[in-house]
Amino acid sequence: MERWNGRVALVTGASTGIGNAIAKQLALHGMRVIGCGRDVSKIQETESDLLKLDSSKTIDLYAIKCDLRNEQDILAMFDDIGNKYGRLDICINNAGIAFPERLMSGDTEKWREMFETLMFLTNVVGMTVQQSIVNDGMFSIDRFAN
Repeated sequence: MERWNGRVALVTGASTGIGNAIAKQLALHGMRVIGCGRDVSKIQETESDLLKLDSSKTIDLYAIKCDLRNEQDILAMFDDIGNKYGRLDICINNAGIAFPERLMSGDTEKWREMFETLMFLTNVVGMTVQQSIVNDGMFSIDRFAN
């Protein structure tokens, strides 16, 4: 992890679950982490918890409110990242949404919401990263399914 110390990482879906755990571990290992989600208070709470855990460490966990089904929110998020950090080294597209809907009899609007969230964010975030603030050739896109 030493080679990633000080690098800038974006973790989508960082409010809860796997995304929150990833953001927490990256921050604990010295990365500058941007956690995005619809509920930034949970990301801010995670940062507070990390600071209480070890006050001798510098923790950089920056929360950005972003609905990843909304292209303007995504573009504004990348503008914010560019202004604050000037670079992005890692993008972990973790965000997702799931409803317990059956394939043949489920609510089609719930299926549409799941599809839009998963497919739209992967496409727009990927395109924006590629066209935007990639720096130093140190970049990877990972997609974790929920």
